[in-house]
Amino acid sequence: MYTPFLFHVQHTSFITKLYLAKNGFIDLFPFDTQTPSLYISLQKSNKIINHHPKGVNSVMSLAHLTFMYPIASCFQSWYIEGQKRENISAMHFVGAEISNAMVERIDPETLEIRWESLLSDLSVSIYMGSSPAAIDYESPVARVRDGNTARISKLDPEIRYYFQVAPEGEPGVITAERLVPLQGSWNFRDMGGYQTSNGSRVKWGQIFRSDNLAHLTDSDQALLKQMGMKLVCDFRTPAESKRWPDRLPNDNSIHYLQLPIIHGEREFDFYQEKIGKGEVSWLTEEFMIDANIRILDEYGDTLGNVFHRLAEPNNRPIAFHCAGGRDRTGVCAALILLSLGVPEETVLYDYCLSGVFISKHREKINERIRSRGVDPETVALYYTATPHFFVPVINHIREAYGSSANYLRSKAGVSDKTLDLLKKELLE
Repeated sequence: MYTPFLFHVQHTSFITKLYLAKNGFIDLFPFDTQTPSLYISLQKSNKIINHHPKGVNSVMSLAHLTFMYPIASCFQSWYIEGQKRENISAMHFVGAEISNAMVERIDPETLEIRWESLLSDLSVSIYMGSSPAAIDYESPVARVRDGNTARISKLDPEIRYYFQVAPEGEPGVITAERLVPLQGSWNFRDMGGYQTSNGSRVKWGQIFRSDNLAHLTDSDQALLKQMGMKLVCDFRTPAESKRWPDRLPNDNSIHYLQLPIIHGEREFDFYQEKIGKGEVSWLTEEFMIDANIRILDEYGDTLGNVFHRLAEPNNRPIAFHCAGGRDRTGVCAALILLSLGVPEETVLYDYCLSGVFISKHREKINERIRSRGVDPETVALYYTATPHFFVPVINHIREAYGSSANYLRSKAGVSDKTLDLLKKELLE
């Protein structure tokens, strides 16, 4: 009943007219950890003809869509019956045969690469490297025909791998695990792969966001060194970092910079002590929202410092973190992605991934809370990351400052030259 098509809209209008789909429907696959997507029903009217780059023609119908998701286009050109082309949203052709490429860890030595494709008989080659720049395009590690998965085994668990999924005769797309599998961190993840509103993508392996790094193991340290990590920015306060110091390699191969941000009106320990005493009346959605907005309004210089460091090539790859990798880290990550042209919905999706990854360790968290004599349900809000926590933050950027770029210029001291440089260096 459903035929899969993926597309990219080159503007941010809430009401978009697109001419798409076969049988009146378009199937845009559920959320994954690489690219946000959704299901949309189309009207059966105003038929048009699509000419696919590979010669696959199909009857189309008019759709009125109310969303702003940027997803890779499957169509290179459009031929419209009885409609002017300028009335149709501009379409961008990016790797037509491959979309939603992602990597999932099966076990410490096995990774599975998955992708989606319009064509059932597509021939795909998988190339691998220890960094995007080191991908070996001479020797594919797998070839797949008439399928959309490949498992790569006998991998070194102390190496982070990047993959190019390339159809025959096409450049394909680079992908990697979103979550870096560290033993001592639950929320250390790569911000690469997200698509911008003009069809570019954030480079993999350059920007990482994380929870605290106080419990890194020796093998975790080895993996960060293998990844070429240059700088770690810590948003925790001196009291927090003194109590739980980052455990980075002793050889100073990774530089450490403390950029303190207070989440809320008081130190992190103050709220932890209240939780330990069972005092949780302060823990509301309003508290979470106000604390994040306060970061924007009061710590512009601190956030700007990250942008200036990020603009220096010798500081990349760079990682920044707070305690749980959600709020202080989330605000900084949002500003970076927005400045690169990543749409708001994708930014919100990235924020919510913290809840996804933290939830995998929820029982361990609950055990710690119970050991302090506290019912975990009374403080569950403190360990989740839902959209309604962060939508007001994104709205505040737009309503109070006009745009993320205006915020960065006026509040964070980041120049247009720096913003342009970041786009040049961090997009592909």
